[in-house]
Amino acid sequence: MDFFPDRAFVRLRNRAYGTYLYADDDGAGVILKPQRGSLQTAWQVHRVWRHDRIYILLHSAAYGRYLAVSRVTTWVDTRHHANLTVQGVYETPEQDDVLWEAAYVDNVHVVMLQASHRLLRASTQNTTFFRYVFVDHPGHYYGTMMHWTVEAIPARPLPCPSAFPIPVPTDVSSV
Repeated sequence: MDFFPDRAFVRLRNRAYGTYLYADDDGAGVILKPQRGSLQTAWQVHRVWRHDRIYILLHSAAYGRYLAVSRVTTWVDTRHHANLTVQGVYETPEQDDVLWEAAYVDNVHVVMLQASHRLLRASTQNTTFFRYVFVDHPGHYYGTMMHWTVEAIPARPLPCPSAFPIPVPTDVSSV
């Protein structure tokens, strides 16, 4: 959990494609996009203690919803189906579709995220779902598509306060 300090902001970059977990423009979906600097790639970490375990919740900085597992399953490819990820509402402490656990892959901030015993993964290339993010059973191992690099977003320093007020010009014709 060292990669996910409470209240910190992070970006999650998929190791297979180099794209970021992105809160979709509709405020409900989650996709992969290459834009790193967008507010839609920022997720605030909330840590919760439940059943003698620490879980993380990922709160979208753009839309104020949580990364969640959809109840809707869809065919990922011709072999099997998986659940989509969505931006969901966290309404009750008993809710488990927003609880994530991190399993460390190596020591360079790469993790696999698990919810309800299923792993967060990017879709395979050359499918109609290429930009989507799924939650899939661990038996369907997709290598680095299930690996996520955690990038901390440093806090911005506050601007220095002005020592004196800046005068407003009174003559608008000179502006």
